[in-house]
Amino acid sequence: MKNKGFFSKVLFIENLKRFWPLAFVGFVICFLSGPMSVIRSGAKNGVRFALIDLNLGYMFVALTLSVAAAVCVFGYLQKVSSVSVMHSMPFSRRSLYVTSYLSGLFIALLPMILTLLTLVVLRKPVYPDSDSYWYLGLTTSLGKEITGDVFSFGMLLRWFAGQFVLIAFSYSVSVLAGIISGNTVIHALTACGLNAIVPALYGLYLLYRELFLWGVPASDLNTSVLLKMHPVFSYLSGGLGPFGLSKPWNSSIYAYVAVTIAVTLLGFLLYRIRPLERATDSYVFRPVSYLITALLVLCFGSIIGMIMNEVTGGYSGYIIGSVASFVAAEMIVRKTTRIVSRESLISLVLCAAMMTLMVGGFAMDLFGIEDVIPKAESIESVNFNDWVSSMNSLTADNEKSIEDIRALHSVIIGNKEFLKNRNGAEGSAKFMIGDKAYDPEEENWTGVKFVYQLKNGGMLTRQYDVPVRMLAESKELQAAYLDTDNYITGADIMRFDPEKLDVGFWFDRYEQPDPNADGSFVEYSNSGMLSTEQKAALIEAVAKDCDEFRNDISKIYEWRTRNDAGIAYGYLHMGNRISEAEYKAEMARGLSFSELYRVSEISEKSDDVTRTEYERTCDLDLSKCGDNVEAVLLRFLEEIPELRENATRQ
Repeated sequence: MKNKGFFSKVLFIENLKRFWPLAFVGFVICFLSGPMSVIRSGAKNGVRFALIDLNLGYMFVALTLSVAAAVCVFGYLQKVSSVSVMHSMPFSRRSLYVTSYLSGLFIALLPMILTLLTLVVLRKPVYPDSDSYWYLGLTTSLGKEITGDVFSFGMLLRWFAGQFVLIAFSYSVSVLAGIISGNTVIHALTACGLNAIVPALYGLYLLYRELFLWGVPASDLNTSVLLKMHPVFSYLSGGLGPFGLSKPWNSSIYAYVAVTIAVTLLGFLLYRIRPLERATDSYVFRPVSYLITALLVLCFGSIIGMIMNEVTGGYSGYIIGSVASFVAAEMIVRKTTRIVSRESLISLVLCAAMMTLMVGGFAMDLFGIEDVIPKAESIESVNFNDWVSSMNSLTADNEKSIEDIRALHSVIIGNKEFLKNRNGAEGSAKFMIGDKAYDPEEENWTGVKFVYQLKNGGMLTRQYDVPVRMLAESKELQAAYLDTDNYITGADIMRFDPEKLDVGFWFDRYEQPDPNADGSFVEYSNSGMLSTEQKAALIEAVAKDCDEFRNDISKIYEWRTRNDAGIAYGYLHMGNRISEAEYKAEMARGLSFSELYRVSEISEKSDDVTRTEYERTCDLDLSKCGDNVEAVLLRFLEEIPELRENATRQ
């Protein structure tokens, strides 16, 4: 009489007796990866390796044991003799599935359970201090620095919870792979493939966008989406460790649990209708065969096509890659080289339609991705910058400046047919933007980048090549510079105190005292060469350039021909120590010039005492500076003998 329950203790114990070596090997690796470091280095230093989020030993055991346990425990399904014997025994199908599932999950989890118990035995209170540099920056969901015991029972349980989520998710997917497959090798390969398929398809989607869509860069990767696709990404980014579980975005853990339950139930339903007589086939369900073939053609056909496209151009690579991938996939799925059949014809039609839609859809932008501009009400802020100057990056975060940047973006998209083909044969033709005529061969071009931060936490990035003159004459961009609240002004620069100013610069000139010299090089690092008056003049020059650039953006985009007295390239650094109140005020304002102008918190340690100070700095690329800064530096070269002598020695 068959067992009508959901669980068989006898079968559970039998599986443990047969496959315990998997758990033993896994525990040895985990022990060497974690607890051993506590034993050798002590709790204070060893806990770093025992509980650190990115522990490759733990991750290796979690992933490999999840697949291995599923392959071993459900291995009886892949042989005609064993599947017949198991289903003739007094176990119902539901009892076989549930018991096999739980016993395999226990085997996969057992190394982590033993590691947890070992760490509990070795546990000693560990509190962050000034010597524990690696603890700095660990935060709770409230954004406060962790000051309590980092080797507590709570931290250990949170570490185990992260391991449990990773293993349960990967194991459930691997079990589903065993239910739909018909032999052991295919089961193992399918388990690995299904665990990777969603991130792989997302990566393929990004590649298609970058290759075929104008203005869509690879950096337009939605990290928050990627992190939700598999727990291993959260593990690699620190999301499933004892500290990572407290991060707000780890609400995705609930999604992992939901998917794990859904996949487990799907496996249960498919197990109940699985045709036992198809054991040893590659896949036991016909629709699954079509799906696997389509996925293989999509992935490998696309990759081959992209590689060949770099060499030959056109779409022939996608055709060749799709055909080759289809033939190989069909031979794997059908387990024969004789793939001419009705099923193969159906699969061929489905794959051809899929690849045509994929390649053609992106090539012709049928989905309208190139023309997407976020709605103003959905935008939190938008950052605009280009490659011309270090003094023209701005962040629009109020209604007027956001609308200005959207208007500029609309102008670029409205002329995409001219801008996107400028390097091709069609791009040599002159074109109009508004009432301005442009000749692609005579224009100077620059890259521009829009980064939209959306109110829902998402991000959209677009990047284009445009004529520099188009930006210099843009009314929309000029309005954005004037309307934004956080663009740096001359008043911000004038906050530097010349009496306390640290200055460092070097620059190269075209003027050559020695005709055989490669260049004139000047170095200066606050050696006392500049007087207070000269420092004040330098501050004032930077301030004037900032205001001139903001009030007349055409100055930013001037492509000046340097004369013999000009600066070819160089670098300027100015720094001041400031008060905590000044630091907090400027941080609250959120100035957009993270590269040019910023305020920083500095921690210095001396005599075991950590002292915190605050600094205001300005770093300027002199090859993109304004006339005022250039004039002051060249004047210094004439006024200061030490600088002039240093230059003429080159």
